[in-house]
Amino acid sequence: MSKKPLTQHFLDTFERPSQWIALRFKRHKTWIEFNWQDYFRSSEGAALGLLECGIKAGDRVAVLSNTRWEWAALDFAILGVGAITVPVYQSSRPEEIEYILRDSEARLLIVEDAAQLRKWEGLTKKCKSVKHVVCIQPQSEPTPGILQWDDFINAGFKAHADQSGLFARYIGKNKLTDVATIVYTSGTTGEPKGAVFTHAQILSEVQAVAQTFPISPTDSTLSFLPYAHVLGRVELWLHVYCGFTLNFAESIDRLRANLLETRPTVIIGVPRIFEKIYSGLLTQLQSHPLRRKIFTWLQKPSGSWISWPRRALLDRLLYSRLREGLGGRLRFS
Repeated sequence: MSKKPLTQHFLDTFERPSQWIALRFKRHKTWIEFNWQDYFRSSEGAALGLLECGIKAGDRVAVLSNTRWEWAALDFAILGVGAITVPVYQSSRPEEIEYILRDSEARLLIVEDAAQLRKWEGLTKKCKSVKHVVCIQPQSEPTPGILQWDDFINAGFKAHADQSGLFARYIGKNKLTDVATIVYTSGTTGEPKGAVFTHAQILSEVQAVAQTFPISPTDSTLSFLPYAHVLGRVELWLHVYCGFTLNFAESIDRLRANLLETRPTVIIGVPRIFEKIYSGLLTQLQSHPLRRKIFTWLQKPSGSWISWPRRALLDRLLYSRLREGLGGRLRFS
């Protein structure tokens, strides 16, 4: 198995066929597709923006945002220049954000939108280590001292226009022993605890999943877990390692519609998500008394196992609907 950091695998993605779709996301109600070259250049722009802001190897960069394609590009940009990603849940309260920023000594904060910016406004004098703040979504009225996403990217490209391949050279310096990310998770008592992950640990996790499940570039997933949760990031890292398409859900509320639109072959989620989908289908079944009675009878085992005819009827009543609700192409989850 590979012994090089995942960032170097990301560098290799530039050589993948241009017809392979890396990312799909909604913009103004339309699905946008990025191939691996588009993806790499977007991450490169973010990396050059970080360098222009003075970010150096070992610096912490905090990301306060919902799961979105810019988060993905940012993660590889941060790791690529040798810095450390510090994810923050978008639902975090200002005092929780303050603790993480101060504890991690983050030098740069990236927020998603105006709502997250308002949380930051009360923290500017409390988090002295943060020197720059970047906002991903365009603001109708830009806030003084806050870099807009496009300006952040353009400034990086402009400042390093004469240094072709700079991002690739930085990636070449990454080592397996380097710290990659600090993931803060709530403990049973006290303040959140920062779990430190090295590049070696990331690669080990990704390779273990790739060995266990037959995922290939022909697969696609629908990404909806928060990237502040390590499982969400495992999906992100795995997609670079294996080459499958990463579709981004608009929101949890739009998850059901997005499943039908993207028709993923693999879903990576937590039990609660699947329980909600299953419960929704059962609720629909409950509204039909005859179907409910048939379903209850069919679930009763015949002997020590459910007979094939019963399985076929169960499939027709519920499980085929479940497959359709998940897009109709799901291989495993």
